[in-house]
Amino acid sequence: MKLRKITIPLIVALACVAAGLASLPAAAAPQKGSAHAHHQPGALRIDSVAVAGKAGPLALRVHANIHTTVAMTVNGRKVTHPFEPAGEHVQSIELSGSDGLRAGPNELRITARRGGLARKATRTVDVPRWALRADAGEDADTIVHLRTQVGVEPAPGAAGGDVDYDWRVLGRPYGARATLSDRDDDQPVLHAKQPGRYLLQETVDPRRQR
Repeated sequence: MKLRKITIPLIVALACVAAGLASLPAAAAPQKGSAHAHHQPGALRIDSVAVAGKAGPLALRVHANIHTTVAMTVNGRKVTHPFEPAGEHVQSIELSGSDGLRAGPNELRITARRGGLARKATRTVDVPRWALRADAGEDADTIVHLRTQVGVEPAPGAAGGDVDYDWRVLGRPYGARATLSDRDDDQPVLHAKQPGRYLLQETVDPRRQR
């Protein structure tokens, strides 16, 4: 995450939610990782794979402590942002179209290194096309009194269908006012004048996809 150094930051925290999942076919609903994983001795254990959830298109957790360096590729493309600690012996990462995800099967290759030893795991995960459009982007800093565009333009692999977007301001500093222009777009604009932390939520409804 690249942040600009400013005197009075206006922090925008982003989250995304995919709505209407219960009405989708089973293949497109949120799921724990499908396909295969290696479980031979010395293999890296994948604890969970969640598709099209609140974290975005794909969230992954592996069994590795903070002293282990974990890296991965998606469809042969190196993921540049790091895994994050999610417990004493767990690291996690959230992936989107900008990491090389595409609609349909995706090959994940993960390597964990510690003390000169390497453990590996692979898994193939199906990602529904509409899920790649649900990406609120990373947290960001901006400057007070400036309009701020948030969200992420859908990746090329997400093209081919329309969905409904709905952005909301869930949290703001006490007494602050904030509005969103084009809140039904994938990249709305936040208007805020008071410094502090603002929490935005993006809801993407695939039921309206054509």
